Amino acid sequence: MEKSADDPKCRLYKETEETIDQGKFLDKIEGKADKEKTWFWLTNGTLKKETEGLILAAQEQDIRTKAIQAKIEKSADDQKCRLCKETDETIDHILSCCKKIAQTDSKQRHNYVAQMIHWNLCLKYRSDVDRLYLPRRSGGRGLLQVKQAVKEEEHALAEYSKQSEEPGLIEVKNQKLLKAQQTKNQYMKTALQTRADSWHNKTLHGKFLDKMEGKADKEKTWLWLTNGTLKKETEGLILAAQEQAIRTKAIQAKIEKSADDPKCRLCKETDETIDHILSCYKKIAQTDYKQRHNYVAQMIHWNLCLKYHLPATKNWWDHKPAKVLKTEHAKILWDLRMQTDKVLEHNTPDITVVEKKKVWIIDVAIPGDSRIDEKQQEKLSRYQDLKIELQRLWQKPVQVVPVVVGTLGAVPKDLSRHLETIGIDKITICQLQKATRLGSARII
Repeated sequence: MEKSADDPKCRLYKETEETIDQGKFLDKIEGKADKEKTWFWLTNGTLKKETEGLILAAQEQDIRTKAIQAKIEKSADDQKCRLCKETDETIDHILSCCKKIAQTDSKQRHNYVAQMIHWNLCLKYRSDVDRLYLPRRSGGRGLLQVKQAVKEEEHALAEYSKQSEEPGLIEVKNQKLLKAQQTKNQYMKTALQTRADSWHNKTLHGKFLDKMEGKADKEKTWLWLTNGTLKKETEGLILAAQEQAIRTKAIQAKIEKSADDPKCRLCKETDETIDHILSCYKKIAQTDYKQRHNYVAQMIHWNLCLKYHLPATKNWWDHKPAKVLKTEHAKILWDLRMQTDKVLEHNTPDITVVEKKKVWIIDVAIPGDSRIDEKQQEKLSRYQDLKIELQRLWQKPVQVVPVVVGTLGAVPKDLSRHLETIGIDKITICQLQKATRLGSARII
């Protein structure tokens, strides 16, 4: 055999001897790797044949590293890496352990993988793809599709050539090289409507839209998405939940057919749907649900303190509501039981504002998005008895103001009016949505 190297030591440091892992690739991954998924890249055939052959050769230890030259071919004495001169120059060392390329090639590969993972977090597996290219104001992600962008320019050029008197463009028109029948704007509207219909008509992905149909203010429901105040990973998680793309036990049992029991893994009572997890699970009603609820109520209380010139922190998230705050003109009660002559079942609203001439009973709710309208009506009827009693005792008008936001972003049509009624001007609907979304993301 030809001697390819006289010095078996690393050609830079010449310090240690190199050894080679004699175990084969299959032996190395035995019991550690998912063998089926390990070969996905090979099954899908997405690499060029040359690259595929190189990777397989590396798996088979068929790359002539210095360890191979010294241990197998006996054509070199030094097995050490020719760059770092510290460790045996094996394929594993070259690809993952050599310090000399840790900040160059390895870092570049790491960043590329990190970008892929980041994108995967932004767009959850099984999420709707049509939604990516819809405007954010309509519930989409606002991305531009390359194919559609090209088509738009083709339609724009065709429209321009029809009206142009330039000889070249007249010839293009006569040869009918551009066959677009619509204007650019007409094409854009058609393409967007087609995508919107495709999203809406999907059984799972369009379910959120069906649930809030006729109940929610569609424009304000997407404010949190339009303003883009959430991290892309959180945004992707919330949208995946809207699209039923989270693999709950109900999805596994009824859609994927990969499980037999659709019941919640914790309460064992109801089907484990996203709606159940976010708004109906009794075991976390006093923990996660209450924390999410209190954040929204805290924002309202903070704004009311500013309105009536009561002590308040600079930022709402630092605000700690006191049980009773009062000035000459108003008094704000936080989660305080109202004393009445009659025994009432519902006598502890979240916030009570008492002015000299009027009283407001404010109660916050974060129900499932399909129940925002029903919850709003429930709040109004629940506090009717308290309203009547307080009017009789205090001899002043009392108004019940429900503040309702859906767990995944749906906003009732009356929310803006209710916030205006109590003078909420520092906190926006988008901020209320953000606090709710973050709470929901934490629960998921």
